[in-house]
Amino acid sequence: MAYNQQYSSQQMNTQQALNNEQAVLTSNFVGNQMFVKQISNPLEILADSTQAYIVQEMNLIEVLGLCDVPNQYNVAVVTKSGQKLMLFKCIENSGCCQRTFCGSGQIAFNMDVNLYDTGTKFADLDKPFSCACCCCCRPEMTCKYTSNEKVFGKVTEPFTCCKPTYNVYDANEQLKYIVEFGCFNCACCDYEANIYKPDNQDQAIGTVIKKATAADFFFKTTTFEIVFPNDATPDDKMVLISDVLLIDYRMFEKKSAKT
Repeated sequence: MAYNQQYSSQQMNTQQALNNEQAVLTSNFVGNQMFVKQISNPLEILADSTQAYIVQEMNLIEVLGLCDVPNQYNVAVVTKSGQKLMLFKCIENSGCCQRTFCGSGQIAFNMDVNLYDTGTKFADLDKPFSCACCCCCRPEMTCKYTSNEKVFGKVTEPFTCCKPTYNVYDANEQLKYIVEFGCFNCACCDYEANIYKPDNQDQAIGTVIKKATAADFFFKTTTFEIVFPNDATPDDKMVLISDVLLIDYRMFEKKSAKT
């Protein structure tokens, strides 16, 4: 019994050290100073934000390769004045059997988007199971606010032969943005996607960048940077953040069946 308690204590200390390292990593990406303050209206903060950073939390169980556990992500934003704020913590809810036996891009999950300071649930992201095969059963995710059950957008992944592409829809199911990656991804380099208007795919108006980090290589985490389009509304920015979470499952999770 004493041995088990000692082992459990050591495991908890190691997990805490990993969480502290992850917090430092997030801080380094958004700047030297990062603030956590009481958030009364996240949409007001998003309206004033130009960038977002999404960093997957490290988990000791996955680092050791023991099993696949639900993902958690921290979302930080940078405002127009240069202030850096921790805004959301996103927590995956999914079935153990699907995580164990299905590819990460296939599983059904519901993502709780909670306020970082209080843990209050702010939004729900719902992705049904999708055994995608070419143009059939393509993945999609519906995004809605918790307080009023209002759908604020949807993300889909159409079939493409070469460039991974994601369509971002607004609350009226009108196609708002197209997020398109390049054909080739080197794990040693940043992998960039451009954000386009659907009627003008010659001029990028924003970017999504999957950062190449040591944490990704050693601790099986991912880090993304979003540069929001200038015309993006707070709802649009929420859907783009949601899109990046779907992108992570479909493209970068270690256990993935990409189709």
